[in-house]
Amino acid sequence: MASQSQVSRFTARAVVLGGVVSLLMAFGSPYSRYVLGTTPLVFTSFAWGVMATWIVVVFANAVGGHWLSLWRPLSSWELLIVFIIGTVGSSMTTTEVAGLLVTNIAGLNYYASPENRWIETFGHLLPQWVIVPDTNHAVKWLFDGTPEGGVVVWFDWAMPLFWNLSFAAAMYAVQFSVVALFRRQWVENERLNFPILQVPIELAKTSEDGGWAPPWLRSKLFWVGFSIPFGFLALQAGHWFWPIVPQIPTDLGFISFGREYPAIPMRLFWPIVGISYFANTEIVFSLWFFKLIGTIAAGLVIRLGLVATAGAQPMHWLNTGALIVMVLWLMWQARRHLRQAALRALGRDDTIDDSNELISYRTAYAIVVAGLAFMLFWLIHLGMSIPVALTIIAVSQIIYIGIARLAFEAGVIHVNAPLNPCHIVAESIGVTNLAPASLAAIALTYWKFTNIKSLFLVTMGHAAAISPPDQPQSDAIRRRPLAPIIAIALTLTTGLAIWYTMHLGYTWGGYNFDGWVFRGAAQEPYLSLDKWLTDPKAAEAPLSFAGVGAALMALFTALRYLFVWWPLHPIGLAVCFSYHISHSFLSFLIAWTAKTLVLKIGGIGLYRQFVPLFLGILVGSFTGGAICFGIDYVWFPLEGHTVFYR
Repeated sequence: MASQSQVSRFTARAVVLGGVVSLLMAFGSPYSRYVLGTTPLVFTSFAWGVMATWIVVVFANAVGGHWLSLWRPLSSWELLIVFIIGTVGSSMTTTEVAGLLVTNIAGLNYYASPENRWIETFGHLLPQWVIVPDTNHAVKWLFDGTPEGGVVVWFDWAMPLFWNLSFAAAMYAVQFSVVALFRRQWVENERLNFPILQVPIELAKTSEDGGWAPPWLRSKLFWVGFSIPFGFLALQAGHWFWPIVPQIPTDLGFISFGREYPAIPMRLFWPIVGISYFANTEIVFSLWFFKLIGTIAAGLVIRLGLVATAGAQPMHWLNTGALIVMVLWLMWQARRHLRQAALRALGRDDTIDDSNELISYRTAYAIVVAGLAFMLFWLIHLGMSIPVALTIIAVSQIIYIGIARLAFEAGVIHVNAPLNPCHIVAESIGVTNLAPASLAAIALTYWKFTNIKSLFLVTMGHAAAISPPDQPQSDAIRRRPLAPIIAIALTLTTGLAIWYTMHLGYTWGGYNFDGWVFRGAAQEPYLSLDKWLTDPKAAEAPLSFAGVGAALMALFTALRYLFVWWPLHPIGLAVCFSYHISHSFLSFLIAWTAKTLVLKIGGIGLYRQFVPLFLGILVGSFTGGAICFGIDYVWFPLEGHTVFYR
């Protein structure tokens, strides 16, 4: 049997395979979103495209390596290396960076017109070093397509891309260092469950009796679980060709308590059901319970006349206040560890060992300080005042950490920030209190802050926490080599994704893509800026709802720590009005019900027996999704079908 150090080392073939998976997403993810119009391969922190590709690797390893002996089989740890490089490396291929960056910095010179008078109203406020000029049709052709004989002047993109990507590099370097600083706190001190991470760990397990098939593949329950979502998707795909083929609906309408109450969508997402089985029941209960209570509370607020319509933005302020307090509490909990790490970085504490972290604590703190300083300098040079720049940096990073925490504890794979940090800053300070240059600078950061899903921080946190299936939290894992590997994979994949996004635009005409990125997202920064400048408002009254959310989060957190019997985890309060949590309500409820019954009937033993069932649900979902993707690729380009989130 291989030694512990042999099992957990980084091998060249695993690193190369992981890089291949990541680079495939650089092309597949933009193509799936823009050209096919189907569910993007990378859109959540548990990207179905990465998982489907990785499952092919796992199955090929079982058949070709273990059964046919065509090569030396990859170990469980090597399979996990492939997974973490693929997921982290591909995390910026669409809306996280590549898509929104390209369209935001080009959108002004395409959508500006004599009617909206953007150039006249605020063109003089926008630094040209972050905006793509259209002097050589670089912008027009991106959205309309390159005419026959036209030659794209790529040099026009050089300066705007360089400076915008320098800001992104600083921000993600800070997030990488945050993971390095917090890994021990999350994994060893708090012992977070990491539900998403449990799935690849289970799927990477190899047979203990020398057989070729992984243990989960031999289970009848796995095939039962596999057949459920696969059957749904097979019927759905058949219906695309032959309308007579019946479909089993996964969209079951809405539940409504009355006209004033926001409706709760009853939609079934099988990947959510599968992943939620691995989360703590009290946390999954919190997600659907707070959604239910929040819906009732929102209706009552409307009936009392405090807001005008269901789903109004003030309720998102409530989530924002709760999320900020949640993160600040978590930082307070980690204060001792952070202090020890700081003393270690200063050479004054040898009791804590950082030799097996992603980077040393000294390097991590240095990167955090340097990265934040560069971000501050960049925003000030963009036109922001120092207080505004500090505020948007602090708010955005708190939200990034909060969303990551939702993934680490609750297994939430897809949730946006309750509010765009740009709007949080502008509306909390008050547009009337901000200089036009600061407002313009805020708008120019939309590409990074308008669609926060924290994919990099989530996937990087999982990469740092992962361990071989038979060696949980093993100290034999050499994490230090992961830093340069991730840096190379991320840089190459993101760079290729940016180039390929532009290539697709110049080839097909980005405006022809039926999606938000080339249309709504490209205009959103400038529509907001135009509204701020032409109709300025003082600090919004709904800001008080953030205070209510903060107070409620503080109250529920205190109750949880003061009373052992207190059953309600407060995490759901931070996202209960999120669009994606609303649409996952039924999936959370099903998973919570199933796991609660399993634990009450048979305890942890029965829970382990049912793990293959939910692995089957996930693998069946991704396999069916891959087949649907292939069908869209061949028969339905530009008219693809959404089978997961979009």
